[in-house]
Parts: sequence; structure tokens; C-alpha cells
Amino acid sequence: MDDRDTGDAHMMRRCFALAIESAKQGEYPYAAIITRNGQVVAESTNRVARDRDVTRHAEVVAIAEAQRATGHTSLHDCVIYVNAEPCAFCSYAIRETRIAKLVYGMRSPVMGGVSRWNILGDRVLSDTLPEVFAPPPDIVHDFLCDEADAALRRAAPLAWAFIRRRRLFDTTAQSEAAPDGIRFAHSQRARARIAMSEPLMRVLRRFFDRFGRGGAT
Repeated sequence: MDDRDTGDAHMMRRCFALAIESAKQGEYPYAAIITRNGQVVAESTNRVARDRDVTRHAEVVAIAEAQRATGHTSLHDCVIYVNAEPCAFCSYAIRETRIAKLVYGMRSPVMGGVSRWNILGDRVLSDTLPEVFAPPPDIVHDFLCDEADAALRRAAPLAWAFIRRRRLFDTTAQSEAAPDGIRFAHSQRARARIAMSEPLMRVLRRFFDRFGRGGAT
């Protein structure tokens, strides 16, 4: 069956639209949707800028809303859709809430909880503490990744150009992530490419604090 005919594709495209809305709200262009039996339980954009709180990632906000909606901390019968691979922080929340399935578009080889740190696929958690952690969720990666990339480009062209240059996301579909994550971020060549003076770094940090983080102090 073509991806366009699946429920996963429908939810992912809804997620892309939310990510565009997130950018329009002055947030980073990320979104998350949680479903149960094909029905939306919770959905969220990033809320870091709005709440002035760097922990308010879309996935974490959606998880909190889903737990309130269901009345349970365990989301073992739920699916989460995100336009980009969850970071390590969000990946741990996904594991602790026992979400059964994750679907995401673009891989994040610098920050991702699969590609860089394999939190989402780690079995030590569930083998050691099966009372707390379920086995790793089913993971569908690179799903509609070209569309995810196009949505990001439309939502935040400047951020998209920056992300492309730093290779923060990867839209080249692969059968599986590199076992040790991306080597680019750790290479001497990469460090030399992004090396800059401390005054310039402070200016850039102020810029990024205004965009998607709710202002600078």
C-alpha cells in the first residue's frame, strides 16, 4: 500500500502542518501527535519560547497532555508521530511512558535518541527494570522524510538553511542509523568549519535565544 493511503501518513502530514504552525508562533518548527487506536489523544507544537522553558519540547508537552487525557502515566497502547527524530531528552520520556510505536520523518544524527544515542532502541532499560520500562517501541524512521524537509523549509527557511549547513537533520533514507551516530559532528574538519570567535558566538546565541527560545537575558 502507498504511504499516502495509510493512517500513519495522515498523522504525519498533520504533524508537518503543526510544525509549520509552531514556526509561525516563533517556536522551533517541531510538533508531536499522540494517538490511540487511530484517534488523536494529544498534540502539541514546541512551547519553549511561549513558556520560557527549554524543557517544553513538543514531544514532552504532548506526552504530559496524553497522560492527563488518559489518566495514566503509561501510554503503552499509543503511537507518537514527530516530524524530526526526538532528542535524547524526549526519547527518555517516550521510553518511560512505554509508548508502543514511534514514527518520525527526518533523522537527527547530532541530537537524536536513535541515531546519536540509541535510547529508544536500548534494551538494558527494559531488561534491567521491566517493572518500569517496556521493551523498545516499534520505530518507523525516514517516514515521508522529503515532505518533512520541505515543510521545515517552508516554515523556517533561515533555520532550514542553518540546519542544512550543519547537517543537523538527514533526509537521506537509510535502512538503519549508523551504529555510532554521525561522525561529522566529531571530526576535526567539522570543528574547524564551525570555529568562530567568542564575540561572534555570543551574537549568534542571542539570535537563537530570540528565535524559538523566548528571548535573551
